[in-house]
Amino acid sequence: MTPPAATKSKTKWRVKSRAKVPNNSQDATTSQTPVSVEKLAVARAVSLADVVRVRMMLQRLLPIELVEIVLHDAQYYSVVTSTQKQLIFHDDDREICTISLNERQRRCIQGISALIRGHDQGWSSYPEDRGTYRNSWTWYSLATSNARNGDAPRLATNRHADGTTQTHEFDWDRQSEVVRDVASSGMVALWAHARYPGWRNFIEEARLSVMLYPSLS
Repeated sequence: MTPPAATKSKTKWRVKSRAKVPNNSQDATTSQTPVSVEKLAVARAVSLADVVRVRMMLQRLLPIELVEIVLHDAQYYSVVTSTQKQLIFHDDDREICTISLNERQRRCIQGISALIRGHDQGWSSYPEDRGTYRNSWTWYSLATSNARNGDAPRLATNRHADGTTQTHEFDWDRQSEVVRDVASSGMVALWAHARYPGWRNFIEEARLSVMLYPSLS
């Protein structure tokens, strides 16, 4: 029996997608040229205390307004990251990256980014759908609370019966609904899904990052 057609979930997330991939965000924008997550937040061991200390040092030389511009332009943030490598599964829902934040971190969220590289099994019984997003039953979602992941809107979808690696990248700024939800719940998780026999989700790499910056107040 042919499974029911995949349906889009409505969401009001304010998302900027940096890859030409499908997503269900009403405010999403796409670009032909992906921008790596590393450019959004360099992987370095910077704590919130480090940011405060550097800001105080720069204040001896510059007005605080200029200090803030310098630090934000340099993206000198404390970054909490969760990663996943080489995961293959079928007919299941998997939490592939998860981040929990303490009370102070929740007040300091500057932005959130997600990176996924993967594909499906590369074949199906429906050649007319190959290479499209029709009836594609491997996908990804982002959960911003402890609620069951099935309630989370579809974030990105693998192309139907396409075994080539596809890259999906997203970032949410501090004004977005996603960041507000994470600041309230203190958690964010990236989920991968595969539905129905024969459908497999091949995840080559996944990364979820939360950028933190202490406010002046």
